[in-house]
Amino acid sequence: MTETEKLHRIAISLFKKINFCHIQEIFNYLDSVEDFFHLDKAILSEIPNVNSPFLEEYKTQLPICLEKAKRELEYIEKNNIKIHFFTDETFPKRLLECPDCPKLIYSKGIADFNKHKYLGIVGTRRATDYGKNTCYKIVSELAKSHPNLCIVSGLAYGIDICAHRSALENNIPTIGVIAGGYDFFYPKAHYNTSLAMQKNGAVVTEFTHEMHPEPFNFVQRNRIIAGMSDGVLVVESAEKGGSLITAELAHSYNRDVMAVPGRTIDTSSIGCNSLIKYNKASLVENAKDIERVMCWEKTTPQSIELFPILSEKESIVVEIIREKVTAHVDIISQLSGIKISELSAILLNLEFSNVIKNIPGNQYMLF
Repeated sequence: MTETEKLHRIAISLFKKINFCHIQEIFNYLDSVEDFFHLDKAILSEIPNVNSPFLEEYKTQLPICLEKAKRELEYIEKNNIKIHFFTDETFPKRLLECPDCPKLIYSKGIADFNKHKYLGIVGTRRATDYGKNTCYKIVSELAKSHPNLCIVSGLAYGIDICAHRSALENNIPTIGVIAGGYDFFYPKAHYNTSLAMQKNGAVVTEFTHEMHPEPFNFVQRNRIIAGMSDGVLVVESAEKGGSLITAELAHSYNRDVMAVPGRTIDTSSIGCNSLIKYNKASLVENAKDIERVMCWEKTTPQSIELFPILSEKESIVVEIIREKVTAHVDIISQLSGIKISELSAILLNLEFSNVIKNIPGNQYMLF
């Protein structure tokens, strides 16, 4: 990726009033990231939900965002930081399934965001010995049976840091999502652990290096933990807290939510017990329970057809989606020349064959 390509990706991520669903719609009408910087009324008039006020906002913000992006690019080049734009192959594909997906994330480390099984583990900052021991035991047991497992958490005190350190001790990757820029790492007490994580995992953020870890950023951080994970495990939580927000987000993203039960007299277990009580989470006590919920039971290797034989029109549709990464049904119809009535049947068949999947906004991506 050239410096200009990096600059443009960072600049687009800094447009605060353009959310992910909006930018997806725009990109369905563009051939490249660079085309975003040459939008005019003729192009914008073809895009749904784009109007004149947007064009004025675009013209005003473009030079400001480019200037900020130059400073950020200089910083990431000096500090060996990678960027992952939502159209890039390296971007976490699970996040694309979320309507509030970040447009870009930064990472330090060597993690492949699309290679492993991902389990989010969150919980109270005031973890008890019961919570810490349960967390360590579950991670240790899972690591033995699933060496391709990656633990995702928020590098906070309590259960978060216990999950990360348990992964490190068991030699499996772990990803920490932080709520600020790299220059304001929080909490500083976990900085050395974050360095160890980068040798076989990563520290991730969507914020520029100058961003302080403001309170609202932690809620935004939680959606990335939930979105990157196949399932989320809550190990100890009070009646209210960030871990319950993460669980709610995971549920809204159709992720499996699990919780470790505790004694009814323990304040640190009220949140988990409540999730289980109201059927918002599956009750889990050990690794086997998680394997059952996640359908991670060991299977005997067998010969399977990795990619079914496609018809000519199916191949055209798949190639369009592959090139666009995510594509709206109208764009697929326009580029393929296939009428919507016929295209709907083709898309449905490809979904049943596990070749593509439908994501929010009537968009499609490869499975």
